[in-house]
This record gives sequence, structure tokens and C-alpha cells, in this order.
Amino acid sequence: MIGTHLNGLKGLIRKWVDASVEDLDIWSVTIETYEDGGFKRVHKSIRNKIEERFLMEKDRESGERKTIKFSKKMCNYFSFGVDAMVGYGFDKLRTGSRICNKTIYAWEGFKRIFFGTLRVNHLLHRIEEYKETDLEQHNDLKTDDSTPPPQDRSIDKIEYSGREFLLYPSGLREDTPKHASIIKGNPSVFLCLNVPSYMGGAVNPWGRSKGNVGVTDVANKTLPDFQEQNFGDGKLEILSFSGPLALGMERMMPGQGKRVGQTEGPFVMNFKRSDHLNKPLKTYMQIDGEYFQVIAPKCVRITHARDIPGGKVKVLVKH
Repeated sequence: MIGTHLNGLKGLIRKWVDASVEDLDIWSVTIETYEDGGFKRVHKSIRNKIEERFLMEKDRESGERKTIKFSKKMCNYFSFGVDAMVGYGFDKLRTGSRICNKTIYAWEGFKRIFFGTLRVNHLLHRIEEYKETDLEQHNDLKTDDSTPPPQDRSIDKIEYSGREFLLYPSGLREDTPKHASIIKGNPSVFLCLNVPSYMGGAVNPWGRSKGNVGVTDVANKTLPDFQEQNFGDGKLEILSFSGPLALGMERMMPGQGKRVGQTEGPFVMNFKRSDHLNKPLKTYMQIDGEYFQVIAPKCVRITHARDIPGGKVKVLVKH
């Protein structure tokens, strides 16, 4: 990095001098599961043995138990679906060879084309945006699984704020609110994007998906396109991808994603309680490239990081 005669370091200094100082939004992602759920993560032991382990926390009364809720900062992206499933499988087989790793990653993606994973329609109940005061007052996740939201103010039942952000998966129900947006199709990836890059190879997926809107209103009319992305404007951009093939093509033929929404948050993704056989659902999630298997997901809350002033940090950007 320093280079001969400090040439590498000099080059970096020139970039720093020419760069502009801009804001970068920092978000907080809190994931919660039902009581019979939990989180698995790929762990590498001291002897380089790779294994899956439940995230655990200490409980003073009962000792060790599975974690059913945890929070983590996010500055790049959060997603759930087949992309995180591929990444999780890759983590289990990762080697020290770059060529082998590329082959493993391609193989994991290829497998998903044929074996797949649960899609958004099977997992998601609805997504709602809330007033900041609602979350401050109740300080908990939305856990109600009924529609429309009930009017009592108990800790697990925060009312919808009325702002223009209410998403449902496709498959209309009679009680779907008229102001709701419907996610088109049945995507396999649901991505909340803060920066103009994704998974180390997809450049500007939001900008290059311009005109490709992935939501309709309840009358099946496609909604207008959204604003341009800015990682310091206090908004998250939300995209969907139809399947692993579209995800893989994004690197070679950009624009495979569909624009689903933009939101300032806080917003909560509510998941279904079980599948059609009344068994706990299972999916895969990632936060900035850290992958988790999530059993019986209940809800995900995304807010601005409250312990960072204004929810932003200053970064150097080269244009």
C-alpha cells in the first residue's frame, strides 16, 4: 500500500485531498424470532473446523439459551432471501483459494436455481412505516399478525403512522387497505440498500433499475418511479430480485432489480407465523455481508442509529 518511494501512500493522499466530505446514513437493524426460533451462523473454530452454531446469550436464571432478538448496525445493505442463502452456503465451504471460492460461490448460486428457497410471498406478511414517536413510546417491535392493525396501544401493537409506506406481498386479501402498495410477482430477494453497490460486484443497482418498478396499487396500477439514490439523504432504497438467475445477471447485465420503495423509516417487516403445514418458517438474512439462517422469523425493524448523532457519519467521497 505504501509502495516504492511512498508512491502508494502519495496516491492515497491525493485521493483524500480531492475527495469531498459527505454524510453517510447509519442504520440499526433489529431482528426478532418467535419463541421456537433462533439464529444460526457459520463459525470457524480454533482448529479451522467450520460448523453452524446458534447465536447464544447468557440468561441469569436459566443459563445459556438461544437468542431470539439481536441488533446490529448497518451502513451498506440488509436483505433476506436467496442471496443470503447463497452467501451462507458459501461461508460453510469457503477456502483459502480465490479461484476455488469463486467456483464455490457460483455452485451455490447454481443450486438455488433448481432447489430454491422460500420466496417473499411465502414469508412476508406486511411492511409498515411508523412515526418515530411511536417507537420511542413503545420501544418494541411490531409483532401483531392481523390486518388491519388493531387500535389498542399495547406494547406489541403500534399503529400505522399513515405515511405513504405500507407494503403487502402479492395475493390480495379483502381487508387489504386501499392505500397499500402490492409487491409485484413473487421475488426471491428483498433488499434494503443504503449505498450504490451490492455484494462486492453489483454497481448502482438502484440507479440502473430506473423505470423498472416492482409495486402496484390495489387496483393493479403500476406506481410512479422513485427518486435518485443518495446515501446521506436519510432514506433507504428497497429493491426486489425475481430469482438467483436475475441476481447473478446483475453483474453482467445491470438493471435486473425492481424498485419497490423508498423510506425514511422507522419501518418494520412482519413475517408470517408458520407455513401451510403449520411449521415454523426458515429463511436467510444478511447485514453488510454477514449471513444468518433465521428460524421462525417474527419481525425486522430498521431505524436510524440512535446512538450516532443524527444517524450519520462523515465520509470522504471521490467523484
